[in-house]
Amino acid sequence: MTAADKRDEGIDALRILCMIMIPILHILGHGGILYSAEPMSLRYELAWLLESAAFCSTNCYALISGYVSYGKRHKYANIIYLNFQVLFYTVITTGVFYIFMPEVVGKRVILQALFPFAFPVYWYYNAYFCMFFFMPFMNYLLERLDRPALRGLIFSIIAIYSVIPTLSFSDPGSALNGNSALWLGLLYFIGGYIKKYKEYEREYKYKRIENILIWLSCVILAWAGKYICERFFNIYYGYDQVDFYIINNTSPLILGAAVCLLNAFSGLKLPWILKKFTRFFAPLSFGVYLFHCEPLIWNHVLFLSALRFLDDSIGVMLLKVIVTALGIWFVGSLADWIRSCLFNLLHIRRLCVNLEEKIGRRLKVILYK
Repeated sequence: MTAADKRDEGIDALRILCMIMIPILHILGHGGILYSAEPMSLRYELAWLLESAAFCSTNCYALISGYVSYGKRHKYANIIYLNFQVLFYTVITTGVFYIFMPEVVGKRVILQALFPFAFPVYWYYNAYFCMFFFMPFMNYLLERLDRPALRGLIFSIIAIYSVIPTLSFSDPGSALNGNSALWLGLLYFIGGYIKKYKEYEREYKYKRIENILIWLSCVILAWAGKYICERFFNIYYGYDQVDFYIINNTSPLILGAAVCLLNAFSGLKLPWILKKFTRFFAPLSFGVYLFHCEPLIWNHVLFLSALRFLDDSIGVMLLKVIVTALGIWFVGSLADWIRSCLFNLLHIRRLCVNLEEKIGRRLKVILYK
């Protein structure tokens, strides 16, 4: 196995951490806690502090895509395989709901299950699907441009799509608060830059703690910024809750937190027991997202499911949020392990490679005719 093919165990560990953070976000938000807790109360603020700590997870995933893809051959078989993976969850979940809750499965739901790439079923999947076909061109830029040019380009990206939207409480670049192919592409580019110029070994090791401390600072500053803004608007305008761009995917603080976690985990060497753990669970991580964010589960199982946690003490509430997220991660990982075993039996990966080769030959005839 060549060095290019070896898995970065630190990145695998970060994938797992992010896929625990993402359910935390969904439990706090979609589960109902953030918008049902009494505004400005201690319970409310601690819930938002946990939200701030976990919010960089989606950005981390996009940065990881650029980081691990830089320097590797772009394989279209991967996007074909991903579509089969998505279909596994949408079709089976729709079938289960059709048996036990047929009233929620209409014609549109069936169409979404069969053609998830054509509908807003999973925003991240749809955004990644669109971005995927531009990745070879971004890789070309990463390889051809020198460091000053890449720094200038990344500085422009951060200024236009992160700093200005946060300061103006607007979205002039149409990044859709980070829920778009455009934003994922920008993060992919930043992740590739980090991989290209990352310094290993002696100079880099001591910076891990530094990056963790900066991540923590970004989290606290993001939470404090939201707290100050809400307090200001509560005093002068009487608003209890205000939607700001401070805790947002495109926020410079949230982006900075994600970059720091990537720097802290990349190249990390783990003990053999943790290495085995990450090697098993990391490839299943995206399946956790597909499992619990499947629209029927999202709308009929997860929605407002955490409201009952508000009846507990603050400590118990936060513990239940974390334990529930761990439960979602474990069940989702188990579901994707079953999916992976089934795909191996059916030789789905080989099928995807064959499809890539056939489609590639036809495209060459069309493009070079």
